[in-house]
Amino acid sequence: MQIDMKNKISEDFFSNVYDLNSFRYREFNLINLFYSRYLKNRRGKSRRPSRSGVETISLLLKWPFHFAIFLIRLLSYLSPRKKSRILFMGNSGRHSYIGGKAYDLYNARIIEQCDSKEFVVVEEIRDGVRDRFQPEFYYKEDLKIIIQLLRFLFQIFNKDELKSYSKTILSKNPALSFSENEVKRIVSHYFATYALLKIFLSVVRPSRVLLICHYGHEPFIAACKSLNIHVIELMHGTISESHPQYNFPQEFRKIVGDKLFPDKLAVYGEYWKDIVVRGNLFQAEDVDIVGYYLKTPKMNISSNLSDKNVILITSQWTVVEVIRDYVIFLKENLDRNLWQVVIKPHPVEDPFIYTDLLERDFIVLSEFDIYSALLLADIHISVYSSVLYEAVRYNVSNYVLRVEEYRNEYQPLIDNGIALPLNIDQLPVCSTESNISADFFFAEFNPTVLFK
Repeated sequence: MQIDMKNKISEDFFSNVYDLNSFRYREFNLINLFYSRYLKNRRGKSRRPSRSGVETISLLLKWPFHFAIFLIRLLSYLSPRKKSRILFMGNSGRHSYIGGKAYDLYNARIIEQCDSKEFVVVEEIRDGVRDRFQPEFYYKEDLKIIIQLLRFLFQIFNKDELKSYSKTILSKNPALSFSENEVKRIVSHYFATYALLKIFLSVVRPSRVLLICHYGHEPFIAACKSLNIHVIELMHGTISESHPQYNFPQEFRKIVGDKLFPDKLAVYGEYWKDIVVRGNLFQAEDVDIVGYYLKTPKMNISSNLSDKNVILITSQWTVVEVIRDYVIFLKENLDRNLWQVVIKPHPVEDPFIYTDLLERDFIVLSEFDIYSALLLADIHISVYSSVLYEAVRYNVSNYVLRVEEYRNEYQPLIDNGIALPLNIDQLPVCSTESNISADFFFAEFNPTVLFK
């Protein structure tokens, strides 16, 4: 197997794998689950705010009620008259606001193109926002206790088999540094989730699934494949040449098989298709250009009416310290009468990380979704956020903060003229001149691609 990868952590993993097939358990090759765990171990956990003890207790008390609703809704699909054609598996907490109404960022435009009665929307957890198309099921939150119970039972009834499998993984791939308990948790969680989701899908009976993000949803994809349900992954965010979940060794998919991967990937534009095909996870015929399907505010409905120049800074949880340092630099060097700095934290970040930097009418946290914030901005700055690409759709000056650790992520932005480089001690300037064709990155939305 030839290993020539753009991501150092990914290269380390596959260089230390003895044999891709050593991760096979029963009919499934689970290497991608171990790969994802390895990436998480190397990178560290996200900084998503953890739930307090009171919130956890509240969720446990509500669980019987939520589980009962889940079952009632599921049982309604046993009626031959209620058959969904399309299941949308989305991400919680991603919305845009238009005319004061919340829309699911990923599914709203797609559902608007079809009869909404043909859709069943599934998300992982409740996010507290009442969408126009409210999800019917929250599988991770409502099935969590059942999954935990099945994990426990799986480990009891398959004790010897798990022990033997763990021994194989640890002895053949010692450099990956997995523990025996870690291997058992990964396998038992996969099979517990797979079993429940297979039952769920057998009742709901979709003929097609639209999915946001294949990684992390392997049990769901496997359950779909076992029932011959066609799975299309919708591109979200951006896919860089070094993206660890789209950049694999040659022959990887051929050796590992297709059971944990979608049938198709639908991308925004030609630029992304080229990157994905070179990443070896999808063949060219398995990548379709669906266009920019997100529900976002129209670009001509608003403008920056402020008499100040607005700098929008989008963050990532991995670069918080860099963003903080740069905001401090701006605070010390910008004229408060002429500039306003708007910080837009990533959805997994705790916004309170930035509160000590705030200054009324000068350094503020964004009150808008990211697309509304772009409409109001003159300048956009980030390190490697997907918004750097999406900003080409808006008339803003686009800058990348140079952070050597993330050169692989941001260098293509500079090379392709999408953004200008900016040092940590350098001020940006407003410039609306650009020769970039937004269509190359974000083609017009064509929903027929998803249903052909």
